[in-house]
Amino acid sequence: MLVDTGSQFTFVDESIGTKAGIAMKQLITRVKGSDNATRSIGRVRKLAIGDFEIRDADICFVDLKKADHPSTYLLGISELASNSVIIDVGGLSMYLCHPQ
Repeated sequence: MLVDTGSQFTFVDESIGTKAGIAMKQLITRVKGSDNATRSIGRVRKLAIGDFEIRDADICFVDLKKADHPSTYLLGISELASNSVIIDVGGLSMYLCHPQ
């Protein structure tokens, strides 16, 4: 999983969303910084990062294998900010906690 504080959205490879049977709808607006490809968004009941669970996350589904840095997941600022992320760059650690 890549952590991208410059990305507004969390992205997951579309093949994972399809396999999980997530209902996806087309985005009406372009995702900032993306090409003109069609994007889909879906709401997942639970997104787990290790032992930490994010409930009711909105995820963008795209073909990440064609991206500049291929990955299966890209964690964006919307989920990081809403879950009070602390990033320890020197210690290469990330801490998340649920809003109170």
